[in-house]
Amino acid sequence: MNHPNQARDNEILNKFKIEDALKITPNGYRFSLKFKRALWLASSKLCAYCGNEVENHKSMNVDHFVPKSKGGSEAFDNYVCSCSYCNLSKQAVDMDEFRIRMSISKSPLKGIINSAQLKQLTEIGVKLPFEIQKFHFEQVLEKGVVF
Repeated sequence: MNHPNQARDNEILNKFKIEDALKITPNGYRFSLKFKRALWLASSKLCAYCGNEVENHKSMNVDHFVPKSKGGSEAFDNYVCSCSYCNLSKQAVDMDEFRIRMSISKSPLKGIINSAQLKQLTEIGVKLPFEIQKFHFEQVLEKGVVF
C-alpha cells in the first residue's frame, strides 16, 4: 500500500526529534508550531488526502495516517499534513472506509447515501453513479514525483 510519507520531502522532517515535535500539555500533547510548519512545507502545503492547499501551518491538522486506535504510532512516518475537512471526515476509520467517504462526497450521491448504504447497494448489484477516488498522495506517487 502506498503511504503519504512517500509523497513528501522527508529531508525537512529529518531535522526533528520526536521530543521537539510534541509538546506535553496538561490535556495530553500538541504538535509544536515548528514541527507543523516543517510537515506543512514537506507536504508542499497540500493536504495529503484531497490535495487542497492548506492556508498555513497554524491551520493545518496533523493526522495519524494509521489511527492510534488502530495501532498507529507516534512516529514521523505516521504523521500527515491534513486539511480540517479531511481530518474531521477521516476520524479513526481505516483508509478503505475513508476513501469511500471521500469518494461519496465528490459524487452526485453526496448527501443522499452514506458509505454503509453504498456498500449494501453495491453488494446486491445496484449500479450507482460512483467512482472510487484516489487520494492526493497516491496521485503524486503515480506521477513518479520523488523528493
